[in-house]
Amino acid sequence: MNAIAGARLRLALVAAAAGALAAACAVVFWQRQHPQVVFEMDEDLPRITSGLYPVERAGELTFAWTGERAGVTLAGASRRVAWRCDVRLRGAHPDTVPPAIVVLEIDGRATGPRMLGNEFETVTVVAPARPDASGLRLTLRADPTFVPGPGDRRRLGVQVDEIRCEPDGWTWPSIAGVIPAASAPAAFGVAAALAGGGPALAIGIAVITGAAQAWPMTLGPAPYAPAYRRAVLWVGVWIAMLSAALALLVERRLGRRLSLLELAVLLVPAAMAHLKLVALLHPEKPLIDAVFHAHRLEWVLDGRYLFTQPIQSGVQFPYAIGLYVAALPFIGLTSDYVTLLRLVVVVVDAVACGVLGLMAMRAWRDPLAGAVAALIASVVPLPFDVVGNANLTNAFAQSVALVAIAMIPLVPVGWPVRASMMAWVAVVTLALLSHVSTFALLTFTLAALAGLSIAVGPRERRVTGMVIAAGTAAAVLFSIALYYAHFGESYRTFAAARTSGASAAVAAGSSSPPPVAAPASGRAARAAGATMRAVGVPVLMLGAVGAAALARRRTIDPAVLSIGAWLLAFIVFTAAGTMTAVDPRYVRYADEFISRTLLGTYPAIVLLAAAGVSWAWPLGRVPRLACIVMLGWAVALGASAWVGWLRPA
Repeated sequence: MNAIAGARLRLALVAAAAGALAAACAVVFWQRQHPQVVFEMDEDLPRITSGLYPVERAGELTFAWTGERAGVTLAGASRRVAWRCDVRLRGAHPDTVPPAIVVLEIDGRATGPRMLGNEFETVTVVAPARPDASGLRLTLRADPTFVPGPGDRRRLGVQVDEIRCEPDGWTWPSIAGVIPAASAPAAFGVAAALAGGGPALAIGIAVITGAAQAWPMTLGPAPYAPAYRRAVLWVGVWIAMLSAALALLVERRLGRRLSLLELAVLLVPAAMAHLKLVALLHPEKPLIDAVFHAHRLEWVLDGRYLFTQPIQSGVQFPYAIGLYVAALPFIGLTSDYVTLLRLVVVVVDAVACGVLGLMAMRAWRDPLAGAVAALIASVVPLPFDVVGNANLTNAFAQSVALVAIAMIPLVPVGWPVRASMMAWVAVVTLALLSHVSTFALLTFTLAALAGLSIAVGPRERRVTGMVIAAGTAAAVLFSIALYYAHFGESYRTFAAARTSGASAAVAAGSSSPPPVAAPASGRAARAAGATMRAVGVPVLMLGAVGAAALARRRTIDPAVLSIGAWLLAFIVFTAAGTMTAVDPRYVRYADEFISRTLLGTYPAIVLLAAAGVSWAWPLGRVPRLACIVMLGWAVALGASAWVGWLRPA
């Protein structure tokens, strides 16, 4: 045992060094590719700026007003070379206020006072090289300021359209920027080594993580944002260590070393979670609706639990709060609730990806299928879109729903029946309380799974089906009693809106067309296109191979039953979303309905793709190469979606 521990420790040191070196080299490379820092005033501004009011829009133009003073601080910026900062701005003062006079300053070096009119112009200031110093602060002083009126008491200086700072030559990244970038991948290398992953996994996961995270960590203001660098460091270290602890716990419970593929099921989703958080926490990542969710978490903390969401026609629909309740135990980690909620959503998604891999591995007794399922689930494009657009409650709900379904074949036989049943019902209830679309999708999927279990297979499976049905009924009743029963007025307004809409259509006669559906072929084509974009062509192709392989195998196991239940839910809900007559005003909601259906059922395609790789891999070099190409393509699609968080098309 001591020899094994010593070997793991030596490998941990090697993997840590490899990951740290890869990260440092990648940071140097990427910072050389985009050394400039640009604030275009079209999104929420990062915290390294000060004195700028929230971004405003006037048609196609976006800008931010300054107060009397505004500034940008680039902490740790190398001063080995000179820096040039250009600020595009205008006065835009009303006729009753004197024109704006602006002064830009760096290190006491200032431009001459410049009078600004109503047209945008660029003001430049150059900071000379100072090899003995680091860091740069650009300050803007505007005089006079004015107050727009009684409804807006801000003191406004000038309008800024863009701030651009760029070194006059190549610069080395700061040590303060390299250490966090190197520490997180080193931690993943240590985690994989201590868990018994062997050189391939330990060094591979450290190097890939380090190389990948360097891109967002050198993009825009990220190298000069200390809070962001600290977050990357601690998030990476904690996720890596927790995944290693989980692997060691599983190893101890099984009484044997885990194989490379078994460890990959646990560690790959963890590494992907870290990379997702590196991009999500980036200073340039648009918040979109993340602030909305942070405010709802504050409501829960204040004891306000019943939320509604307005939709068209004045209807208020229940807004489930499972995510906010799940975040409460971790409220002490940070006062930044946007970060906290993103952290919870991404970690739960990683858990769901790992559990899906464990489900495939256990059902088919195939570690390769489990590892492939965990990998594909971690890079499927649709969840990137949902999380990137800050639809955090929907993403969280579907991750919990996936865990609930995957738990069914994973609960250890030795568990007390009552304890395992209570745990499963609690997970299902949490999913139902996390999003209204999940309430419908998960309830239907579990009912289908129960029906398939009862209809197909031996007596034990029929018993399992009845247990699933009973547990699902209990979870539905609990969720209604705990939350949904408190919205009677909302349901009445919804029914009244539907009735009044129908009455209005009748009263209008032929002058008001009734709700119509788009041609079935066109709406089906849109749904097919959405499916292709949601999971990607390579996963669909591998899924087709897996479906044929499972059909030839003719074995009904829990994973196959779950695939059947998910596919049945997909068919029924997609048919409802594409074939049902929809008023033209609500076409957008119909498209969202299809998207939510895909989010709730894509694990079926992931499992089928894993089965396809598992079947083709032993057949020889050509099928194996084809699998590698398809998996590489799938990873590339996920990487493209990840990059899109910071560089949208």
